[in-house]
Amino acid sequence: MADDADIDFESKTEAPTPRRREQAAEEGRFAFSAELTTGFVLFTGMAGLFFFGPRLGDDLLHQTRIGLIDMGQRDMSQELVAHIFCSMFARLLAISGMLVGLLFGASITANVAQAGLRFSTDKLALDWSKAMPGQWSRLFSWSKLTVALILILKIIAVGAVAWWILKHRGGEILQFGDQHLSTTLARSWSLILRLAIGLAGALLVIGFADYAYQRWQFERSLYMTKQEVKEEHKREEGDPQIKARIRRMQRDTAQRKMFQEVPKATVIVTNPTHLAVALRYDPKTMIAPKVIAKGAGFIAKRIVAIARENGVPVLERKPVARMLYKTVKVDRDIPFGLYFIVAEVLAHVYRLKGVKGTNAA
Repeated sequence: MADDADIDFESKTEAPTPRRREQAAEEGRFAFSAELTTGFVLFTGMAGLFFFGPRLGDDLLHQTRIGLIDMGQRDMSQELVAHIFCSMFARLLAISGMLVGLLFGASITANVAQAGLRFSTDKLALDWSKAMPGQWSRLFSWSKLTVALILILKIIAVGAVAWWILKHRGGEILQFGDQHLSTTLARSWSLILRLAIGLAGALLVIGFADYAYQRWQFERSLYMTKQEVKEEHKREEGDPQIKARIRRMQRDTAQRKMFQEVPKATVIVTNPTHLAVALRYDPKTMIAPKVIAKGAGFIAKRIVAIARENGVPVLERKPVARMLYKTVKVDRDIPFGLYFIVAEVLAHVYRLKGVKGTNAA
């Protein structure tokens, strides 16, 4: 995450784009607070001791008593003593495993909750540029000042919480020496546990506050200048001039292909000069007539010219031409609703061909 000194708040006024966020994730940059992780793990551990501590202690004490009794009732040898102590140590590990697992789970949860499941090797690479003398100025930045302020805040918070918990228990602490050992241990454990939970809770609150600040700082570091937004848009969408040229080439290719289909048309329906639609129909192979070319203005004139050069009939039907031009795309069959009016046009063409055939005969 960038330092405050690296963020130009005045020029970076544009909200981050989705691509900007993806790039930050790929680079392993995200909002993260080590203070929150520490506070959460400590608070979870203390809460675990509060709920499971008595049972774990009783279990450990019971196993210790069994081991000592067993040692007093049997002839002791070096192997037997080693076996008894190994058994007690193994039981101790088993008992404490629950608490260790709880702490491990809390650590994983705190990290995943902040950063998600991210895997990036960029942060593992050594950056020797940061060790150069010219980069030593990075030691003095707003982020480093923030770390120092958080440390001071932690010291003050820990001291305040400890004072608040212990301020009315001075007499109780002085009486520990006059009480039975088991009572003293129980009360001491209770007081220490309360103090530890209070301190861990204070660190957890500080961690949440630090994460909120880190989140704000991270979001601000993603902000972009207007020029950066334009450049990213150009990279993602392509140069507008190149895109326009590609569209023009595609359009020219489509027009050439369309003009090549005009000689195959059965009839050209015109407006008469503004629009032209080329229809093709073969009753033996086609279910319905198809629009194989259409255009307006210069393209319409070009279609008509090609048609006349190749002996394709050209009919002036203004309503039909307008309807076909607006509703039917090139290389598509005409819809059912236009069958009747198109059939009239085709019938007229067939009659003309029949008259010409008779005259020729």
